[in-house]
Amino acid sequence: MKTWQLEGQVDTTKSALEAEEVAIKWFKAKFNQKLAELNTCFEQYRISDALHIVYDLAWDDFCSFYLEIVKPDFGQQISGRVYTVTVEIFDQLLRMSHPFMPFITEEIWQKLSDRHEGESICIATYPRPFEGEFPKDILQQGDSIFEAVRQIRNLRNIKKISQKEPLESIVTTGSTSTYQTFGPILIKLGNLSDFKTNASTSGINGTSFIVNQDEFFVPLKEEIDVAAETEKTHKELDYQRGFREAQLKKLGNEKF
Repeated sequence: MKTWQLEGQVDTTKSALEAEEVAIKWFKAKFNQKLAELNTCFEQYRISDALHIVYDLAWDDFCSFYLEIVKPDFGQQISGRVYTVTVEIFDQLLRMSHPFMPFITEEIWQKLSDRHEGESICIATYPRPFEGEFPKDILQQGDSIFEAVRQIRNLRNIKKISQKEPLESIVTTGSTSTYQTFGPILIKLGNLSDFKTNASTSGINGTSFIVNQDEFFVPLKEEIDVAAETEKTHKELDYQRGFREAQLKKLGNEKF
């Protein structure tokens, strides 16, 4: 494998971090799930749906989350294990994407590893599920955590808080196992300086949001304009009510 392309950036003696090991298991389980869905789409000639599966897996799951988790901090080296597994995963993603992007996947695949004369991605083995034991609820837990990350990033945009400024978060949950497993990932992707479960938020200035049945509370330094927040909530509620009424009218129209 052409590790010379990352000379000095890969430490073969460095162990993978806890968050990186969780990310590897999560993505392999996600890949296996999406591969099964993709094969079903091909069997049923649902090519458009198949393309969406590949796109979402590559762009959202691999680029937006997996790579962000395993990417080492600035100036740090990536562990040899993480590098090797990531190249393996990327190889399988290229094979999966090849029917939709034949030329660019061929070009990247040829450069990803040393190839023999005559080797081509178009005749390479079709992707197979990754082997190994994966926790049965790892995908559900991952979906919850990544939705929380989106909400935290959205909160930063709304409150004009820099993505580089660390925040704190307190989650009220009936299931702490998710955060025991994915806590380090939430801290890294959400850029949190502190993260607690089921701690008191009494008397703390901040804002909250819901992910599934868990409530996330984010303490804020600035004072909240209660009147403005109430008005914003009422406007959103009015919009949703109007949208609901419009949909009900459509459904009540026999010609629709």
